[in-house]
Amino acid sequence: MKLRVELIPAFLLIYTAFAFARTGNQVIRQECLIVAELESGKVVFKNDAGLCGSRIYAASTFKIPLALMAFDTGVITDSETMLKWDGTNQPIKSHERDHNAKTWLRDSVVWFSKRLTPQIGQSKIAAYLNDFQYGNKDFSGGLERAWLNSTLKISPLEQIDFLRRLKRRELKVEPKTIDSVLAILPVETDRLGFKVVGKTGSDSSWDDESLRNGPQFRVGWYVGYLEANSRQYVFASALKAASEDRTFVYSGREAKELALSALKSVSLASKVTQDFSRKSWLKDFQQLKQIISNTYPNLDSIVEVEKLDLPGLSRKREQAFFS
Repeated sequence: MKLRVELIPAFLLIYTAFAFARTGNQVIRQECLIVAELESGKVVFKNDAGLCGSRIYAASTFKIPLALMAFDTGVITDSETMLKWDGTNQPIKSHERDHNAKTWLRDSVVWFSKRLTPQIGQSKIAAYLNDFQYGNKDFSGGLERAWLNSTLKISPLEQIDFLRRLKRRELKVEPKTIDSVLAILPVETDRLGFKVVGKTGSDSSWDDESLRNGPQFRVGWYVGYLEANSRQYVFASALKAASEDRTFVYSGREAKELALSALKSVSLASKVTQDFSRKSWLKDFQQLKQIISNTYPNLDSIVEVEKLDLPGLSRKREQAFFS
């Protein structure tokens, strides 16, 4: 018996119910998670709690196109290209040292980005953003903060489109430039046999002059690629949550946690082989439910509020696997 890749959305139905329940009674929070096949662009999983088509601050996900620009112009020549820390205090202590191109992305070092943009120049950056069709392409916020609670914004759907074109070598840069950037993106691996290459981003609205008197919020991102069982996917995870107390949170970590839970599920669901084993699939399904349960410790209250029939959902999915 063969199991088709199309079962992935069914395999993730329970996760989707939980993700919506997480925000179902909280209008002050929006989330989006999209996973698509790299080659075809077919969406295999989508949780849209009001955010997938909305543009939000690019934040540190802009480091991906910025790295393309830096390599393409020669501002960065290889992964070991080093910039010296100027000794100023930084919000994160690990940023208070010299960094190379690889650790710049790994540690998400803001000062490193701010040193690159003037070397590339406003007009070239604007041209690159136009060529890349990156979000709203608006870099008018300035060389040191356009991507940080300012003018450059992008939606999760646009992230998916950009990342697909990047990995498929469809952007107007040399293939070696793309290879160099992909080689320095942070990597996550797991014993389940998947590899995630991605970039987080965190931001907040209270330094945005255009929103000074409006509702305040925080933004989190995690975008990149999943390799699982010889299949390749592209994903974008984003959240936007009210933050009237203006307490900064590294929301990218939260977006990453949400994404990794779902990506593990995609990895499990993509184990499609010629020799299908009912026993092993049931084991994987139980593992998936455990992942979800661990991710949502307040599951009982969510089920009660949303009136979810989890046993019924579970039975329906098991029947779908073997029909």
